[in-house]
Amino acid sequence: MRLFRRPPTLSVEQRDALSAVLGPLDRYRGGDHDVLADLTAWLLARPDWSAARGFDLTEDMRFAVAATAAVLGVGIAEDDPFGNVSGIVVHPSTMVDRRPRATPMRGVVTEAPRSMLGHTTAHGPVFVSWQAVERDRHHGRGSVVLHEFAHKLDAATTMMDGTPRLDGVGARPRWVEVCTRVYEQLRAGGPDPVLRRYGATNPTEFFAVATEAFFTRPLDLRHVHPDLFGVFADAFHQDPATVDAGRGLTSRIADDERAAAERAAAARAAAEQGPANDAAEHGDAAHRG
Repeated sequence: MRLFRRPPTLSVEQRDALSAVLGPLDRYRGGDHDVLADLTAWLLARPDWSAARGFDLTEDMRFAVAATAAVLGVGIAEDDPFGNVSGIVVHPSTMVDRRPRATPMRGVVTEAPRSMLGHTTAHGPVFVSWQAVERDRHHGRGSVVLHEFAHKLDAATTMMDGTPRLDGVGARPRWVEVCTRVYEQLRAGGPDPVLRRYGATNPTEFFAVATEAFFTRPLDLRHVHPDLFGVFADAFHQDPATVDAGRGLTSRIADDERAAAERAAAARAAAEQGPANDAAEHGDAAHRG
C-alpha cells in the first residue's frame, strides 16, 4: 500500500510553461491555478502513457496533452476527475476506425472506414493524434484533447449519454432541456456557426463538441447559444467567456454580424438617398430650363 506517497507536483519551469500551452492563465485565478498545475502533474505521473507505431513521444508532447486535459477538471470537486482513464496513447497522425457506428441520420449505421484524430471508450484508454494536437494549438478553434477527455467525464456517470456529473437538484432537468433543444437543432441540419456538425452524431458527441466550443470559443458560444453556455459554465464551474471579455476580447461571430448590419444599413441609406438626389437634379434642370 502507498499510503504516504507524495503527490506529484510540477517544477517551477513546468508551471511557467503552462502558459505556452494554454495561453494567458488569467482564466485560472487564486486556487484554480494550483488545481490546474496539480491535475497536470497527476496526469504526467501516470505510468500508462504510450506511443503508437513507434512514435517518438517526448516529454514536451506529454506535457501539452496533460495540461490541456487538466483544464477540464479545474472546477470539478474530485481529487482525480480522470480516474476512469486506463491509458493515454499518442499517435503520430490519424487513426482508422472500421467498427460499425451510428450516423447523424436516424436509424442509419455505417461500416465505412473513417479517419479519426482521437478516440476513447467508457473504460478504455484515450487515443489522440499529435498532428491534431499541434493543429489545435495553432488554430485555437477546437481541441482533440478536450474532446476525448470530455468523453471520460461523460462516462463518469457509468454510461456515456452526454450528461456528466452535475451539482444541485435542479441541474439535471435544466441540462437535459437546454442540451436536447440545441442538439435537435443541430440534427435538423440548420447552420450553426460555432458547433461542429459532428456533434449531431449522438448526445455523447454533442457533449464533446460543445465542450470544445465552451473552452476554445467561449465568447462565440455564449453569443450564439447563451443557455447552452450557461449550463456548461455551471457544470464545469468555470466562465471563460467573462474572463476573455474582461481581457477586451469579443465574439468574432458578433463582430461579423455587427459589421454585416452596418453594411446593410449603409446600403439602405444609399438607396434611399439615390431617389432624393435624382429628384433634386430633375428640379434643378427644370428651373434652368
